[in-house]
Amino acid sequence: KNGISNCIPKKICKLNSPRVPFQLHFGRSMALQGGSVEASSVSTNSAENVGKELLIVGPGVLGSLVGIMWLENNTDARVMGQTNTDTKHKELKDLGIIPRLKCDADGETFSNVIFCAPPSGSEDYLAEIAAAVKLWNGTGVLMFTSSTAVYTEDPAILYTEDSPQVDREQNPRAARLMDAEELVMAAGGCAVRLAGLYHAQRGAHMYYLKAKEVPVRPDGLLNLIHYQDAASLCVAVMSSGLKSRVFLGCDNNPVSKEDMMDACYASGKFGDDKVVFTSTVGSTGRSMNDDATRSAVNWKPTYDSFQLFMKEYSEDNVIF
Repeated sequence: KNGISNCIPKKICKLNSPRVPFQLHFGRSMALQGGSVEASSVSTNSAENVGKELLIVGPGVLGSLVGIMWLENNTDARVMGQTNTDTKHKELKDLGIIPRLKCDADGETFSNVIFCAPPSGSEDYLAEIAAAVKLWNGTGVLMFTSSTAVYTEDPAILYTEDSPQVDREQNPRAARLMDAEELVMAAGGCAVRLAGLYHAQRGAHMYYLKAKEVPVRPDGLLNLIHYQDAASLCVAVMSSGLKSRVFLGCDNNPVSKEDMMDACYASGKFGDDKVVFTSTVGSTGRSMNDDATRSAVNWKPTYDSFQLFMKEYSEDNVIF
């Protein structure tokens, strides 16, 4: 599920409504360190904010965070979240995001459009993206949140933005993402390939804790990025004004599945049960580096590694 309530604690959503300044509730400034969309002085005059409006297609976990950060950095900007149902509309309003149903879209175009909806939510993913592209007026940035699943897995390669991709015919899931990237980039938009997303109660670690026994090798590598950092990267790319580019989002510190779980145990937040990895064969994963993206949009993550995040979480410095 990609519901907002599964990612942003309700007590955070309801504090300081309609917008939630993350620096107050996450223990770290959301001024996006390293110059990645540093909070700027923006006039409240609506005429001067033309071009700052944002449409989020699929404002779930990631999209909602993007909306909050955009509002924090673009005072009085209009941020709209387009959904298939009205289930989360009240929560979106509490975050300062104007909700609307896809069926109510009236042809209005936006300076900035980000497509965050997962492939699982649509029978015709490309058609959904094509419809979103038509809602972009071309003046700002159009963005598609893609996945590092498009890359091959070769332990001899340090994967970057332009590393080898999988064979489309052998991987239909990745092929859909690659087709979506091409559609967006042909229109002048950007694709941001995100590594494994996580926060304290969501991600690969939670899947493993629930499963208890996992048929994978413990030394297999995972590349991760915290939801907060993924959102700040998206905002950094949209603020850059760059067109037709591919970006990569990861923390530059691949972690083995076993080490990831050890960090969870060390936090003291996940009980005493230990995950058992039952295989010694199979994929060893890949290693990724997004230095080119960081340089291009002047961004860096708050959490340099999963272990760092878990240490902060164990000390109650973060609640998300």
